[in-house]
Amino acid sequence: MTEDKEKNESKERNNPGSVESKSKSKLEKKTSESKNKKEKGKSEDSVATEEAEKYPIEKKKELLEYYSKEELAEEFRKVKKELVEGRDQVEELQKAVKELQEEVKNWKNKYMRLQADFENAQKRWVKSRQELRSQNTANVIKDFLPLYDSFQKALEEKNEKNQKEIEFLRQFYNQFLNLCKSYNAKPMETKKGHSFDYNLHEAVTTIEREDLAPNTIVDVIQEGWKINKDVLRYAKVVLSRKPKPPEPKEEKEEEKKETEETKEEEQENKKDSKEETVNNDETKETQDNE
Repeated sequence: MTEDKEKNESKERNNPGSVESKSKSKLEKKTSESKNKKEKGKSEDSVATEEAEKYPIEKKKELLEYYSKEELAEEFRKVKKELVEGRDQVEELQKAVKELQEEVKNWKNKYMRLQADFENAQKRWVKSRQELRSQNTANVIKDFLPLYDSFQKALEEKNEKNQKEIEFLRQFYNQFLNLCKSYNAKPMETKKGHSFDYNLHEAVTTIEREDLAPNTIVDVIQEGWKINKDVLRYAKVVLSRKPKPPEPKEEKEEEKKETEETKEEEQENKKDSKEETVNNDETKETQDNE
């Protein structure tokens, strides 16, 4: 009996078809069981999970019964070697992915910097172009300001005989002002009695005024101009200053005495110098006669 069992086991080991037939029969049983479970009301997902959990364990048992220990050890070594090689490949791939990610990040940063530099350069170019245009406009208007001054002086004259000519000039004067306003250029509102502002005004001279505070505009010699917020021409003005306090009488008398004394001393010095020159001349004459 024992010999028959060993023969049957050796036949089963040498005949892989018998193992496959067993596994097939078991799979057929499982499928029939799964069908019965479905009929009972279980869902397909629960049946699939149960089959997936049971099948690998039974498959392993069949393999352990079919293969010898040496064959399993050899197969285990092969699988382990493949796993190590696969792990090395995975590590290399992960390293390559990290390098590519860093490279992508660097290129992205370069692109962002280039885009920012381009936008800043474009803004600077637009700003410089606007500044150049406004500077050229300011220079042209500044060259025409003497003509404005001439118009203003002519209009300030009150002459009944030249009323027609004055009206004709007024038209040109208004046209010039409108043209300047279209470029945001206009005269400053500098009037008498305003306080001095060094950002807008230029002091030409000062006048003593008791009725005004110091650095008050007394007169406007030349009107100032602005373009946008910049000064195109400073307004030339005359400012007030405090009068000097009167000197006390005693000091004046002392000064007079000092001046008189100095004059007397100068006269005495002159007399002494004359007498010395006369004496020197007399001594020279006596020496010559001897």
